[in-house]
Amino acid sequence: MLPAARALKREPEEEVRAQVFQIAACNWRCWYCFVDVDRLSANPRVAEFFTAEELVDRYLAEAGRPCIIDLSGGQPNLVPEWTPWVMRALESRQVAHSVFLWSDDNLSNYFYWEYLDESERRMIAEYPMYARVGCFKGFDEESFAFNTGAEPSLFARQLDVFSRLASEGVDLYAYATFTHVTSGGLPEKMHSFCDRLQRIHPNLPLRVVPLKILPFAPVQSRMGAEHERALAVQVDAHDAWIAEIDRRFTTKQREALIIDVEIR
Repeated sequence: MLPAARALKREPEEEVRAQVFQIAACNWRCWYCFVDVDRLSANPRVAEFFTAEELVDRYLAEAGRPCIIDLSGGQPNLVPEWTPWVMRALESRQVAHSVFLWSDDNLSNYFYWEYLDESERRMIAEYPMYARVGCFKGFDEESFAFNTGAEPSLFARQLDVFSRLASEGVDLYAYATFTHVTSGGLPEKMHSFCDRLQRIHPNLPLRVVPLKILPFAPVQSRMGAEHERALAVQVDAHDAWIAEIDRRFTTKQREALIIDVEIR
C-alpha cells in the first residue's frame, strides 16, 4: 500500500499485512460484498461492542503486529467518530508515529459533517498517518442501483460526499466497481463517469482503482444469471475505462504513482 509505505518511510511491498477492525453494520447490501449478511446488520450474536481504546490495546498486545490498522466494515462512517477516537487512542499510547491508519467509506451519508465538529474534521485532515478510500459502487445511476440495491439517485450523493471530503483536505483515494447487468453504451457511460470525476478534480481519475469483482464464498449464494453476466460486463467496462484514461492523460501523468497524484 503506497500511502502507508510513504508515511512509514518504508519500501513498497507487493503484499502488506494489516489489522482490520470491522464495524458490523452497513446501510447497503452490495451483491458482491465479501462480508456475510448477518455481519452487516448490527447483529449482537456475531458482534461485540469495544471502545477505540480497547481495540488499540488488543492490537498492541499482538505479537508481530502489522504497522497498518484498517477501519472497515460494513460502513465505518455509520460511526464517523470512530476515526478520531482511534487516532486519539494511538496518540495517547504514543504509537501514532509508527502506525498507519486507513479507513473505508461507501460514500453513502453526510454523517461526517453532521456528527463531527470542525476540530475533529481538522484532526482527520491533518493527521499525518492517515488516508481514506471511498468506493464508487458503479459508473452511473443504473449500475449503482444494480450493485447496491439502493436508490439510483444516491450515486450522485457518492460523488458529492467524495467532493466534500476532498475539499476538507482529507488524503483521499477511490475504488470503483464496474459490474453491471448490461454492456450497452459502455464507452459513452464511462466517458460520462470520467467527466463527473473530473468536475471534482481534473486529476481524480488517476486516483481511482477499479476493483475486479470475484465470486467469493459468501457471494456465491447470492448470485443469479444477471450477476454471472455482470462479472463479464466488468471486463468490457474496464476496457472502456482504460480507453478514457489513455485519452484524457499523457503517458507521464498515467505513469505517476497514485500517491503523487494531487487532488487537493
